[in-house]
Parts: sequence; structure tokens; C-alpha cells
Amino acid sequence: MITIQNISIVGSGNTANFFANKLAKHGFNILQIMSRNEQTGQLLANQVNAKFDNTYFIDSLSQLVLLCVPDDQIAECVVKLHLTNNAIVCHCAGSVEMQLLNTFANHAVIYPLQSLSKGTPTNEIEVPFLIESNNPLVLEVIQSIIKAVGFKSYLADSKVRMSYHLAAVFANNFTNAMFIAVERLSDAQHLDFNLFRPLINRTIEKIEMLKPSEAQTGPAVRNDLITINKHLALLKDTPELLNVYKTITDFIQSEG
Repeated sequence: MITIQNISIVGSGNTANFFANKLAKHGFNILQIMSRNEQTGQLLANQVNAKFDNTYFIDSLSQLVLLCVPDDQIAECVVKLHLTNNAIVCHCAGSVEMQLLNTFANHAVIYPLQSLSKGTPTNEIEVPFLIESNNPLVLEVIQSIIKAVGFKSYLADSKVRMSYHLAAVFANNFTNAMFIAVERLSDAQHLDFNLFRPLINRTIEKIEMLKPSEAQTGPAVRNDLITINKHLALLKDTPELLNVYKTITDFIQSEG
């Protein structure tokens, strides 16, 4: 099996920071950080003792190139990337097909099914990786790298990965949007948001023990129309939250 040591990373956002720091911590050599944002790119390069540039010319010593750019920028990145060897080129997106990398002899997808944010600890978080590759040797290499940094990988082709990505939007992005709604209501009604933190934490803890469908509580699942109408009245001046409340209430009742 090919042993990977030298890695180039395109991007300097959340995903790039996660990969660069995690790989460097486990003994991999980050050769390059390439980013259009010189400030964040140089900062990340300094953190992992890599060289920074804002071009798409991959160092000839690089054995693995990680495209850690937003999903809608991957196609542009692929066109501009200048590769002089047979390094493995991977993108890290959930919603982008692997075939976009077909111009490279060795390519794969390494998608971390996790919310990654700069400035938040990642040492203890669990990160399942959904992976696919264009040949068995590349797959073996990718699996070995993920194992080396202490995580597990799972095979998922582009169609399956897209379904995971969709579900992840509900699990993470939409869930956090509900917390934003709580924040807005708290600010508007002069409530203490901190009082909701135990409830939020308990909500997450419960699905460690129960299926979400078994843990559902509240007026919608009870079909408590009196309480629901009181809530709707309170939301009359915030139509966007009113619509969200109605939509989610309808969904909960349809699942009941």
C-alpha cells in the first residue's frame, strides 16, 4: 500500500482547518495551504508549518490533495488545479458527485459527517467519514489515513452520500435554526436564553436512549389545539416564525 506523508490542502475555512490541524497532529506533513483568502490561508499555514500560496499549482512532492472549499466552488477548483504527478485528489463535500474529479487519475471523496467550526475543540468529537474512490488502492490509502487520525470510515457512493447530506441538514442546520428562533423569541420577550440550555441539552440526550419518534412531546403530538392557538397568537407579529411553527406542527401531527 502507498504510504501518504505529504499533503496539500486547498481552502482555509472550517473544513480546511479541521483537516490541516488533525493531520498535522498525527504526523502528516502539510506541504501547502492554498487559498484565495490570504489572511486566513497564511494563518492556517503558520499553524501547521506549511507554505502558503494563492495559486492552484500543487507541489510535485504532494501525495494527497484535499479540496476543502465550498461545494459550489469545487468545479471551478478542479478546472484550475495544476497537478504534475499522480497524487490522489479528494473533495470533502457531501453534495458533490465524485465524477467531478474524473480528470485526475487517482481520486476520492472524504466527507466528514459532522459540523466543523473554527475555534471549537475537535479533539473529543466523533466524526464519521463517508468515503468512495475510483480504485481499490486509493480506497485503501484513504481508509488508512482516516484510521491513523482516530476516526472510522464508511463506504457511500455519491447518491447515498447526498442522502446523508440532506438528512444532515435537518439534523444540524435546521436544528440550530430552531435554537436561533429561541434566541429571537428570548430577545423579543426579554427572556433568559440560558434557562433553555438544560432543555436543549436534555432533548439531545434523549435520542441517545430513544428513537426521535418515541421522544416527541409537546402540544402538537397531543393535538392540544387550545395551546397551539395561544402560541400562534403570540407569534402574530413575527410571520416568519409563525409559518415555521405551523409547518412543524403539521409535520409532528402527520407523524403521530
